[in-house]
Amino acid sequence: MSNEIELNFAAIVNDIKVPEIVDKKTNRRYINWGKDNKFPDYIFDSYLKCSDLQALVNQLTDYICGEEIEVDFKYRSSDDEYLADVIRRCVFDYVLFGGFAVEGLRSADKRIVRLNYINVQNVRTDEDLTTAFLSNKWGSYSGKDIIELPLYNKDENQDHFIFYYRGKITRNINPIPIYAGALKSIEILNNIRDFHLNNLNNGFSSAAIINLNDGNIKTRELKEIKEKIEKNFCGTRNAGKFLLLNGGDKEHEATILKLDANNFGEQYYALQDSSKEDLFVAFRMNPILVGVNVETGFSKEEFENAYSLYYATVVKPIQNEVVSCFKKLGVEVEFKPFKIIYNYQINRLIF
Repeated sequence: MSNEIELNFAAIVNDIKVPEIVDKKTNRRYINWGKDNKFPDYIFDSYLKCSDLQALVNQLTDYICGEEIEVDFKYRSSDDEYLADVIRRCVFDYVLFGGFAVEGLRSADKRIVRLNYINVQNVRTDEDLTTAFLSNKWGSYSGKDIIELPLYNKDENQDHFIFYYRGKITRNINPIPIYAGALKSIEILNNIRDFHLNNLNNGFSSAAIINLNDGNIKTRELKEIKEKIEKNFCGTRNAGKFLLLNGGDKEHEATILKLDANNFGEQYYALQDSSKEDLFVAFRMNPILVGVNVETGFSKEEFENAYSLYYATVVKPIQNEVVSCFKKLGVEVEFKPFKIIYNYQINRLIF
């Protein structure tokens, strides 16, 4: 009979994965947004956790909306918002999620008299793009929580409809954010922050080699030890935890050799910098446009050149998309760009 080794480990482990950007058909009438139908929730959670993503999304939203949004629509939304406010929220959704949604209501004479903001996170559609399904509880499916409304059709005078814009990137049903290629970099940035926070909380313990000085440990038992140590003491979520080993006499006790990696801090900073650069590239934004310019200083000419290029190649095309969308609903929209003034006395730009 072989001796069994009892191992007791306990830790809370959260596996972090970047979900695939896919549209998944189900046995229900709507198409899942992501395999688990929670991709927009993942996006919003990433926005809340990653300060770099927040800065880029907020800055691009501000650049698109500019100093003022002028509209010729006299009615307010059902929430008593001016249409300019509704449009600003739609622009934010476009930048963060890749699309937006608006609820429309017509009067008895078929004029559109209400345009209400709809959180695009809550919208799913059928494969034919004829019906919208609205719910704020997609994670816990219940048919009674879903509201069905027709999608906007220019050839029909629908009394109540959803205008759903998927953006120009997607080839399927659901929107794709403009920074989709940088999702892994966002995860890296969040994991680096988690690593440093957990290292701080746990006293900056260094990496180590664990030597089990018992030649009688069987392969199966070694594998179990390895898996449990990896699960409970490796990764950013477990950074800096101490390891308690119990068992064996002095001759067979486990020994631990601490390792201090060369340039460990520099490696993390390099990874962090490359991930930030990847995120800025995905937004096609020069760091100077969000106030990051530590190498060359800050000047009016540099900012104006960067802003002019960004406005022409990124901001204006998105503005045109939004204007075109609302024009379909009979609303003329005009974005008034920022007036940029350089104050030499305080050496800063004023919008």
